[in-house]
Amino acid sequence: MIVGVVILTWFISSYLQVQQARNRDGIILSPKKTKSVEFVNSIGTFQVMMNFHRKFVVAGSNVASGNFNENDIHLDWIDENTVLFKYPKGITLRNNEDEIYFFGETVNIVYEELN
Repeated sequence: MIVGVVILTWFISSYLQVQQARNRDGIILSPKKTKSVEFVNSIGTFQVMMNFHRKFVVAGSNVASGNFNENDIHLDWIDENTVLFKYPKGITLRNNEDEIYFFGETVNIVYEELN
């Protein structure tokens, strides 16, 4: 009985965490709402993070980081597995990934430097 309650509690809390991750302010959802990208300010350095949403699990990874302002970067989902990352000329991106892989899916990141 106790094991059943623990398992049920885990399922419910995990499901709620996924729903909260999908509905937070400031995230940009993929067309099918199975993935999102968001900005995270980490002590003066911004990071762009990608999250993959499943029924009971959210997993994610860093896309790119740097000394930029959230307003400088423009992110658009081209399709369910491709994100367009536009940034102004002169901004140096660090740790920029060309693709992110979770749950058997790959998302390609296309970078476009603006003039």
